[in-house]
Amino acid sequence: TPNEVLIKPYQLLTSNLFDTSTPNVLLTCGVLLLAALLLRGRWQAYEALRFVLIVCTLQALASWCGMVLLYVLFREEHFLFAQLGGCGGLLGGVSVALKQQQTTSERLLLQTPSSSTPVPDGAI
Repeated sequence: TPNEVLIKPYQLLTSNLFDTSTPNVLLTCGVLLLAALLLRGRWQAYEALRFVLIVCTLQALASWCGMVLLYVLFREEHFLFAQLGGCGGLLGGVSVALKQQQTTSERLLLQTPSSSTPVPDGAI
């Protein structure tokens, strides 16, 4: 919970490692394995570990700050005792990393119009 982070700062690192939903855990594991395969040639193991740690820590810190801010704004105690967890920030970070790793030629290849697309009159 956000109020325990002040006395247990390791929770900022570990809050992304648990989830209460089996489908979310399976989805996260699948996406991380796929990303590891796609980024293996471009990233070393140390770079990938550093990326994961930075993204998880920043996501947990942002969640904590958001919960405290919501408590200050609305004075609702459930904001202070809500459980932080899940890999949503990590999945977002991995998807951004995969998007940035695409080369220009891959983007152009994906954006080429099909041959059945009509060509406008003034385009030739």
